[in-house]
Amino acid sequence: MRNLLLKKKPSDTNRSSSERKPLDNRARVVQELVDTERKYVQDLETLQDYMRTLEANEVISKDLIHVLFLNLNQLVDFQRRFLIRVETQNDLLPEQQSWGALFVEYVSWINVSVIKDSF
Repeated sequence: MRNLLLKKKPSDTNRSSSERKPLDNRARVVQELVDTERKYVQDLETLQDYMRTLEANEVISKDLIHVLFLNLNQLVDFQRRFLIRVETQNDLLPEQQSWGALFVEYVSWINVSVIKDSF
């Protein structure tokens, strides 16, 4: 909706499920990861829209909004970036994909951020 996420290729979305190659176990797991991550980002964005509506209409105090939605903007930003990397990784040929490196990179980034924020 906001054009922030990668678009699916037209060739992927126009084919019916019967025309697609059957997926092996690995491909099914990867597709589940991608689909789940997309849905999670969409849900976070919905929550973010709700927060903005509450702020704009002054339904509850800004202090309460801060308490209820603590770090939501940072979480949405992180998850969008992660989703983009997941989709980019998924677009590679299976032989070129390096899912482990992607997760190690983001776990390292989270650890550095937590340590930095605690000081």
